[in-house]
Amino acid sequence: MTSTEVRYERWGRSIVPEHVERPRVLCVDDDELLLAGLKRQLHKEFDITGRTTGELALQALREDGPFAVIISDMNMPGMDGVQVLSRARHIAPDTSRILLTGYAALELALEAVNRGNIFRFLVKPCSKEDMVAALDAASEQYRLVTAERQFFEQTLRGAVNALCETLSLANPPAFARATRVRRLVVDLMGLIDVPDRWCVEVAVVLSQLGSVVLPPAVVSKLHDGAPLSPLEQELVDDLPGIADRVLSGIPRLEAVRQVIRLADTDFGDTLGGPGGPGSRIPIGARLLRLALDLDSLEASGLTRDAAVRVMQTRKGAYDPLLLEALSSLGEHGDASTATSRRSEDLQPGMVIASDVSDPAGRLLVARGTAVTAALTDHMASWRRTTGIVEPIFVRSSANGA
Repeated sequence: MTSTEVRYERWGRSIVPEHVERPRVLCVDDDELLLAGLKRQLHKEFDITGRTTGELALQALREDGPFAVIISDMNMPGMDGVQVLSRARHIAPDTSRILLTGYAALELALEAVNRGNIFRFLVKPCSKEDMVAALDAASEQYRLVTAERQFFEQTLRGAVNALCETLSLANPPAFARATRVRRLVVDLMGLIDVPDRWCVEVAVVLSQLGSVVLPPAVVSKLHDGAPLSPLEQELVDDLPGIADRVLSGIPRLEAVRQVIRLADTDFGDTLGGPGGPGSRIPIGARLLRLALDLDSLEASGLTRDAAVRVMQTRKGAYDPLLLEALSSLGEHGDASTATSRRSEDLQPGMVIASDVSDPAGRLLVARGTAVTAALTDHMASWRRTTGIVEPIFVRSSANGA
C-alpha cells in the first residue's frame, strides 16, 4: 500500500496514518536551513534524511539504505545534482531519482531525463503540493520496481530449487558434487569480495545439470576421480553447453549461464593484472573452475594440500588470487573425522561424509550431500524397500564441512 492510497485530509493538511510506514526519502542540498524546512514540511508524509554534499549522500545510500527516493538540488559545490543522481543510479538502481533545478538548467535536466539518470525533475521554486505529488509518484515507482524484482526472485528461486531437486533424484553423485563445490565456493567468497553471490551459487549448483545425460559408468568415474577415455572426456567437456541450453529457457539467467559457459576457460594471465585476459572472465567462472578441478583431484584420493600443490603447477589455469585463498582454507573433514549415525537419526544440516549404498552396492547418496527434510523422507522409503547399509558417517553441519 502506498502513501497516496492511505493519505487523507485533516484540517486541510494531507497526512499519512501513523501505522503506515512512510517512504524513505534522501534529500541532498548544501543549504542546511532548506533541508530542515523540508523535514518540517514533509515529515508526516515521508521519512526524510538530509545530506549537505553529494559525497555524504552517496555514503548514506551505501550504508543507510534502502531509500525509495533521492532528490538532489542541481547547483551544489563539488558534485552537482546530475552527477549525484548518476552515481546514485549505480549504487541503488531501484531508488527513484528526482532533480531540483532552476530555469537556467532546464536543458541539462532534460538531458539527464533522456539519459535515464533521473525519474523526474522539479523547477524551483517548488510548492509543497508539487513536491508531495512528485515524491508520491517516485515512491510508487520504487514500490512497483522492488515488488516486481522480489516476485521474480521468488519465482526464480523456486525454479532453481525444482531443478536442484530433480538433479538430486536423477543423479545423486552429480548433485553431491554440486553441493561440495558450492560449499567450497561459499568458503572462498567468505575470503574475497564477490558481487552478486547468489548468482554465483546458482551457477555452481546448476553447472552439474548436464550430468543427467551421462552414462552411469562415466558418472561413477567422475565420482571416484578415475581416468576417462577420450570419448568419455568429450562427453564431460560438453556438460557446460548442455546446462547452458537447459537454462536458456529461463529468463534473466544470462549471468548464471555465462559463469557456466566460461568455467573451463584458463585464466591465462598468471599475473592477474587488471587489463589481462583473465580479468575479463567473470569471478564466478574463475571460482567454479577452481572448485571443480579441486573436487576432481580430491575424488582421486589426494588430500586438500596435495591437490592444491598439483593445481599450483598448472601455470595460467587459475586466478592466482583465488588459488592463494584456496591455500589458506585448510583441509575438509572426511569420514575419519565424522561420526556414525543410523539413517533414522539423520537431521537436516548434517553432511554425508561417505557414500551411502543399498545392500546390492547401488549408490543412494553421495558423499558431500547435505541432509534435508526431503532426503530424510527418501531414507525412510529406502529403509522400507531396498534397505540401507548402516551406519552412515556424517559431519555435524554444512558450515563445518
